[in-house]
Amino acid sequence: PPADWAGSNQPGFLVNHSGGGPGGQGQGSVWGGGNANDPHRIYRSLAGDHEDYLTFNYSLPIFPGMSERCVAAASFKGLLIVWKYPDGVFAIDTRQPDDTQWRAEQIGWPGMAGPYDWAIVENDIIWVSPDGSWHRLSATQETGSVRATDLSAPKLAAFTRDNIARDQLATAQMIYYADKREVRLACHLTGTSTKNRRLVLDVGREGDIGDRWIWHDRDRNDSLFLRKKSGVLIPAFGDNAGQIWEDDRPTR
Repeated sequence: PPADWAGSNQPGFLVNHSGGGPGGQGQGSVWGGGNANDPHRIYRSLAGDHEDYLTFNYSLPIFPGMSERCVAAASFKGLLIVWKYPDGVFAIDTRQPDDTQWRAEQIGWPGMAGPYDWAIVENDIIWVSPDGSWHRLSATQETGSVRATDLSAPKLAAFTRDNIARDQLATAQMIYYADKREVRLACHLTGTSTKNRRLVLDVGREGDIGDRWIWHDRDRNDSLFLRKKSGVLIPAFGDNAGQIWEDDRPTR
C-alpha cells in the first residue's frame, strides 16, 4: 500500500477505474483515498497488481484548500469522479497516456456524505449530498464533459429534513434496481440510529409524469445490495440480526 496508508490512516473508499498512464499502467487500476493523514489525495494502484501502489507511486491532490476530505469516487464515461465532504464534486480525465497532465476539475458544488451514497443509473450518476438532497450527474454530448443538477428540490422540499437522519448519511447505501428503474437509498429515520428506512426514486416514467418518490419503513436495511435471481439483479438486504432478505417479493 502507499506509505500514507498505515496504522489508523486507512482509505475510506476504493474504486476500479481504467485510465492512461505510462505503459498503460492505469488500465484497470484501483484508486483509493480518504485517509485521515492526507484526506485530499487519491492514490492509484498498479494495473496488474491491485495491492501494489509503490511501483509507480502515483497520487493526485484534489483541491486541498476546499472542504474536509475526499469521501467517494466512481468510474464514469472514461472519467474518474471524486466527491468531497461536505462540498464539491470533481472530474479527472484519465484517458490521455501522460498522467503528469491529469488534473481535477470541479464540475459541481454538492458533495457527498459517505462512500456508498451514489449509484450509476443508466447514463447518469445519482448521489446524495450531506444535506439529504439528491443530485444527478449527466454526460453531455456537446462538450464530452459532465454537468450536475438537483433532483429532489422540486418534489421532496422539506421531507428529507423532517424524515431522514442527515447526521447518519455517512452509512447510507444507494443501489439502482434496473429491472424496475428504481433508485433505492437505505437510511435512518430522523433522531434514531436504526437503519430502517428506504427512500425510492422511480425514474421509469420521467418523460411523461416526471420522477416519483416512494417511502418504505417496514424493514431493517443494515446492508443493501443487489443479488442475481433468475438472471435478474434484485434488491436484497441484511438486517441487524444477520439475516439476509430478498426485497420486492410477492411474499416475505
